[in-house]
Amino acid sequence: MRETRHSSLGVAHDEECDWRKVSAEQPSSQRMILFGNPALGTTFIAANPSSGLDWPVRVLVYQTKDGSANVAHNDFDWIARRHGISNRETEFKMAIEVIESVTSSVRQ
Repeated sequence: MRETRHSSLGVAHDEECDWRKVSAEQPSSQRMILFGNPALGTTFIAANPSSGLDWPVRVLVYQTKDGSANVAHNDFDWIARRHGISNRETEFKMAIEVIESVTSSVRQ
């Protein structure tokens, strides 16, 4: 596990390995990475246990057709609405700042 300033990197899933197993052509190079911040994740899960479906945060790092790198992750406002969490605005704002900090280097 790799610790960063705001989160822990727990798992990096190699999608390419799965593509090879089924002899399918992989559309692009991609990695699914899970990031966890126990203090934040616990707050959301305490507000609604079903939010555990979205914690830790999954980030997809992938290569676009032009060869550049990009990242994708679920929108935190959507996660809040999905799980009916309306009383954790400060924590969701912090989660947004953390994920933007983590993913900003890929977008440069």
